[in-house]
Amino acid sequence: MSIATFNRPTGMATDAAGNIYVTEYGNHTVRKITPAGLVSTLVGGFNGFADGTGTDAKLFRPTDIIMGVDGFLYVADSWNNRIRKVSLAGVVTTFAGGSSGFVDGMGTAAKFNKPSGLTTDADGNIYVADLENQSIRKITTAGVVSTLAGGTEGYNNGTGSSAQFKDPRAIVLSNNNELMVTDQFGRTVRKVTLAGVVTVFAGNGVSGSSDGVGTSSSFGVPNGITIDNDGNLLVSDRSEHNIRKITPNAEVTTIAGTRSSGSNDGVASQATFYNPAGMLVTADGTIYIADYDNHRIRVLK
Repeated sequence: MSIATFNRPTGMATDAAGNIYVTEYGNHTVRKITPAGLVSTLVGGFNGFADGTGTDAKLFRPTDIIMGVDGFLYVADSWNNRIRKVSLAGVVTTFAGGSSGFVDGMGTAAKFNKPSGLTTDADGNIYVADLENQSIRKITTAGVVSTLAGGTEGYNNGTGSSAQFKDPRAIVLSNNNELMVTDQFGRTVRKVTLAGVVTVFAGNGVSGSSDGVGTSSSFGVPNGITIDNDGNLLVSDRSEHNIRKITPNAEVTTIAGTRSSGSNDGVASQATFYNPAGMLVTADGTIYIADYDNHRIRVLK
């Protein structure tokens, strides 16, 4: 059996059977990894845009994937400016979005600009980090798209359109039912309530890798974000090549990586990454990391 290879993996999701699904930015695919480690291509393989089944479907630089409450996968098909819906049998349809733009509306009448991160709530609403629209969008189960917060580039706390972001990249819903967003070039993790109120949760806006509480900490370019089984946030810092943990009280610590790029396995504090991206925490607490420029899926236990 040949050894599986990836080309810039980004986001990850899992199903009830323990299979892991990976968005592969460089190969325009969604890949599937079984619990036994067998890797296959679920959908895609050529850049472009086409609904369909398996490799007949086309994606263009997908960046994130989540498992919806309805049992379908949802993919941030970033360069197609769309949110795609994928069955576990590999049937791809378009759920929301069309050509590039910034328009609220129903389904394919809505417009995104490089949607990059996804999360969902218990009711099945999907929240989107809309990277180049500098906004957080909401999609109902009926496909109605609205803007929750943001819309212009900057760094401002506030409510709704008065808030500003600098390239929001990834998003996760916390145990407190609040959206946590990696604001890449704001160099912070922002908190967004479901009413659209935006504040800074961690980071001081200055590039660095200092541990600390809340705004006494610093990030380089915070990238992926997820939540562990204890309610802590995990953040991959792309430029610092490390993984940070943020407690519910906003205490930031470094749990893996050395701030130097590399591909060394080993004890977490000595292991190295190269532009780590999305992460996934499974039921047993294992952390999977999409190590973007090492073209690997790494495991942190």
